[in-house]
Formats: sequence, structure tokens, C-alpha cells
Amino acid sequence: MGDVGTNPAFVDIVKAKVTQIGRDQIVFFMELAAPVRPDRTTLYSWFIDKDGTNDGILHPGDFSVNLLFDGTKFSANLTKAGQAGRPLGGTPPATVLLSELPFRVRGNTVRVIVNHEQLEGFVAEGLNPNMFAWWSVTRYGTVAPPNTDRAFNVPPLPGTDLWVYRQAPPQ
Repeated sequence: MGDVGTNPAFVDIVKAKVTQIGRDQIVFFMELAAPVRPDRTTLYSWFIDKDGTNDGILHPGDFSVNLLFDGTKFSANLTKAGQAGRPLGGTPPATVLLSELPFRVRGNTVRVIVNHEQLEGFVAEGLNPNMFAWWSVTRYGTVAPPNTDRAFNVPPLPGTDLWVYRQAPPQ
């Protein structure tokens, strides 16, 4: 927190998490340092490493849950990166796998909801819906790198369980 320079506090990540609600929903959540009131392109993203990787870098083929303010309205989607560091656009461009995901922007929090069953459809592409490494970024004024803020200052050590989502056991 407090590490976004002259950028607005609504892109300064205080806390980020990925949690399961019931058996069906995965919630991607961020708390920001100020109420969310973007005035230009603003991206809130949760990068997801392909199954078996955990290096804190968005590689081509990795996934991203995105909440984008395009200057007029918010929209949420799941993409597969085509170019390193680019959850949207790029050369080759990112592929939108799921569009019009439910989301909520309230005060200084943002969240995107993905049904577990939707993620199961991407197992063949390398997305393990039961356990994945993730990290959060914000970008202000652009969807291209560099990040305005990251949820963590250094990537996790390869092979560690830092920032790993695991599906809750059945009850």
C-alpha cells in the first residue's frame, strides 16, 4: 500500500484474495486504498499460472481474470494471454475465453465471480480449476505493462504454495 506514486489510490492494492463460495463460485477480490472511481482506462486483474507453473510472470498461455473500465463502463472476462504481460490485447492478442462475467464494484472493493464449472472447461488448455497459483495487478491509463501495483512485491519461489487457490473439500 502507498506504492503507486502519483497514480490514484483506487489502483493501490491493500489486499487481494481468491476464495470459494459454496461449491460453485470462485470470487476474485481486491480491496483498494480508496473508493473506485476511474476516470480513464483502468484494469484490475488476477493472473493465473498454467497448471504446474508458479513463477509470478504472465506468460503466453497463462490465464487472467480481468475487470476493465474502458473509459465509459466496466466489464469482466477471463482471457488466455497471447503475449507476455498482456492479459488483454497484445501480439498475438489474448483470447477471451469467458465474457460478461458477474462483477461488483462497491466503495473501495472490486470482485469478479467465476463458476467453478466454467473453469473446468479449460482443463485441456492448462487451467486446473481445483488449484492454481495467482497474483493481482492493477494498471491505470492502459492495459499494457508496466503494472501500476502488484499484490506482492516479489514473485513466489517456484514450487512454493504462496498465493495458491485450492478448492474446498466437499462437506
